[in-house]
Amino acid sequence: PLLQSTPHLGASTVEAQENVSLDVCNQVIEILRGGMPTAAVNAPLILPEEYRKLQPFVRLVERMGDLYTQHFVGGSSSSSGSGGGGGMIGARSKFELVYHGELASVSNTRPLLAALVKGLMSSVSESGGRDVNIVNAQLIAKEKGIAINETHAREEAENAGYASLVTLRSLDGEHEHVIEGYVSGQSIYISKLGRFRANFVPEGTMVLLHNYDEPGKIGNVGIVLGSHGVNITFMQVASLDRGVGGVRGATQDAGHKGENEALMILGVDGDVTEEVLEALRRSEGILDVKLVKM
Repeated sequence: PLLQSTPHLGASTVEAQENVSLDVCNQVIEILRGGMPTAAVNAPLILPEEYRKLQPFVRLVERMGDLYTQHFVGGSSSSSGSGGGGGMIGARSKFELVYHGELASVSNTRPLLAALVKGLMSSVSESGGRDVNIVNAQLIAKEKGIAINETHAREEAENAGYASLVTLRSLDGEHEHVIEGYVSGQSIYISKLGRFRANFVPEGTMVLLHNYDEPGKIGNVGIVLGSHGVNITFMQVASLDRGVGGVRGATQDAGHKGENEALMILGVDGDVTEEVLEALRRSEGILDVKLVKM
C-alpha cells in the first residue's frame, strides 16, 4: 500500500519517438564524419568545441603510432645505430605520450590515447586497428601488454617554437625511440623521427633510408628507384638532432662515421617490391631501408 509502480512512458509519445529517431540519425552521421557522440552512456563526455580542437591531433597521434610500428618494429635493421629497428609491440611495451603547449591544457585526452592504440595496432592486427575506439582502447592496450603513460607539459612546446607539440617515446629498456609531431591548421607533420630532425607529412607510401650523409647518396637512390619504375613524389633529408642527447646511440662501429648520418625520407609512387628494397640496401653508404605505408 505504500508503493505505486508505473510504467516509464516518457518516450512513448509520437513527438518523443520522432525526436529520438532524429537524434539517433544525427549522431550516427556525426560519428561517421569523425565526430563524437553527445550522449553515449559508456564514453567520456567531451564538449564539441574541445573535440574539434582535438581532431587534427587525433589524426596526428594515430599516424605517429602507425609510424612507430612500421619504422621501429617492422622489418630488420642492418645497423644497431640506425633510425629503425629494436622497437616492440606487446610483451610489456611501455610508451610515454607527452602533450606540450596549449594541448597540455586539454583535460580529456581519451581520444588521443585511443588514437595511439589504434595506430600502434593498425599494421600488426588483422582488423587494422579498426576495432579500437575511445571506449575499449585501454582494455585492448592492456590485453596486448601495452602500457601508456600520458604527461602534460605546457612550457616545453613554447621553447620549441610550437603552440602545441606531441611526443611519443617508447620505453622498453634496451632501446628508446622518439617520434614528435605538430599540427598547423588542419595539416599534421612529423618533426622528429628517432635521432633525426624532420618536417614531413606522414601520408602515402614512403621509403625511409638511413644513410651516411655524403655526396652522391641521393643520386644513387634516385637511379635505383628510377630503374625499377618507382617515381619520387617528395624528398627530405633529415639531419641528426644535435641538441642535448640528440646524437645518443649513433653508430660507433669501426669504419662508421658516427654523427655523419642522415635519414632520407622519400614519398614514392609505384610498386616498391622486396627486390627494390634489396637493391637500395646494396647501395653504397645505405645503412637501413624501411617501407612505410600510411
